[in-house]
Amino acid sequence: MKINVGCGSKRLPGYVNVDINPAYGPDYACHADRLGFCGDGQAEEILLEAVYEHLYLTERPRALAEWRRCLCSGGRLVINWLPDAEAAAMRLSRHIRGECGADCGTRDEFPHFNLEVFERFACAPPQTHHELAYNVHKGLFTREVVRQELEAAGFHIASIEGRTYPGEHGSPVNLCIEAVKV
Repeated sequence: MKINVGCGSKRLPGYVNVDINPAYGPDYACHADRLGFCGDGQAEEILLEAVYEHLYLTERPRALAEWRRCLCSGGRLVINWLPDAEAAAMRLSRHIRGECGADCGTRDEFPHFNLEVFERFACAPPQTHHELAYNVHKGLFTREVVRQELEAAGFHIASIEGRTYPGEHGSPVNLCIEAVKV
């Protein structure tokens, strides 16, 4: 079994699609740390795309324990598009010092990584009222913070890479992580 946690409107074929918001029509509407539909060791992969940052610090250990319970031995936890606060702060600093070239923007609508873009990146303020409870970033992350959280939960880090979204330019300000249940 493969589980897509926090699927939103992006339902993936071959995955059990899960989201806290039933309006998206997931296979299961539940919180990321309550995957009761999955038995112990039944999942080979748990995928989160731009989801982990939406969990409070107090929720993350419970969620990691739940995902570890669900994963089989050697199962993969894939966390994609986690905002890298350190990389974003470095890009913002370069912008403030006037050292930016083409690698300081993010997308065409944000040609410069200024304080407004940094706030959107770090906090992801909701665009509508119904998003308020779900769609706000609830933590800042660095490679080391993520490594420590995952290793403390019993995962081995296979890779942590900086990446840009498709169509995005500039130095990477997101992390993509693959961890394995040990």
